[in-house]
Amino acid sequence: MGTYLSSQAERDALAAAGTPVANGLRSPIRDAMVMAGAYAVGALVPLIALMTPFLDRPAAVVMAVTLTAATLFALGV
Repeated sequence: MGTYLSSQAERDALAAAGTPVANGLRSPIRDAMVMAGAYAVGALVPLIALMTPFLDRPAAVVMAVTLTAATLFALGV
């Protein structure tokens, strides 16, 4: 919802300033869907370890924390 409102506010600000809204400007609905997809993929990262059938619970939790830390580090780099 925040992404949708942000994109819509950007469009409204450009229109209020008299700047013609370019055809290349992103769609607020598309931006919201991309953000929702990114959140969904990010939420799956720690769940991968918990869905692995051959790991016991403590090992799965350690693996989930490790995968999450590695993913956050890779995104930060």
